[in-house]
Amino acid sequence: MENRLGNKIEKLGLSKSACEELRKCHIDTIQDLMLLINEKLVENQDEARHTEENVYIANYPYSIPLNKAIPDVLRFINGPFDYRIVREKLRKRYGKKVTMNKSSIKTSLNQLLREGILKQTETGDYIHHLNKNDNEFSTSPESDRSVQNRIHKEIELDLFLQDHIGKEIEFRYQSERPSSSRRWRRETVWMHDDKYLYITKQYLSGRHVFFLKNRIVEYRETK
Repeated sequence: MENRLGNKIEKLGLSKSACEELRKCHIDTIQDLMLLINEKLVENQDEARHTEENVYIANYPYSIPLNKAIPDVLRFINGPFDYRIVREKLRKRYGKKVTMNKSSIKTSLNQLLREGILKQTETGDYIHHLNKNDNEFSTSPESDRSVQNRIHKEIELDLFLQDHIGKEIEFRYQSERPSSSRRWRRETVWMHDDKYLYITKQYLSGRHVFFLKNRIVEYRETK
């Protein structure tokens, strides 16, 4: 019997109804269940660190968090700048999709200052950190095209999900199983935050099923 079950969730001795409910949430194996538990533990740790700038759910008015939007617009700024210049760049690039709150923008800029991504002049303006390798100013010590592409892709996914709250989408997702990304999943978006996509399906606990956004390989509108 044990050999026949292999790594199936029935091996845990769960009731038939419990196994059926887990399968509705794409939990077929013990490995799937362990992945869910691990992601839940990470989620609980992240919730304690979430702030207004990096959380945006269905009823939050902005779809792009400042910790993504500001590094994106900094690459279009040369020379010294202050929060007003950053706010204008944000307005032109994102419109109402990002907050224009003065305090929030200053807080995000000061965070980049603490991280060494920005430097401050004697007059109090900000400047890009000097990249000694090419003698040019850059937005971070690790700045290169791949970093900018990653930020761009994250923002594009955020915008797509925000536009499809309550709607059905299709996406390919890379779980711990090597071939999992080959399958297109069709789910209805419930909400999303800086790390997770939540769908309308729920676990037995009542919590919504969620997926790590950085494991979404490809997405599209339903055909």
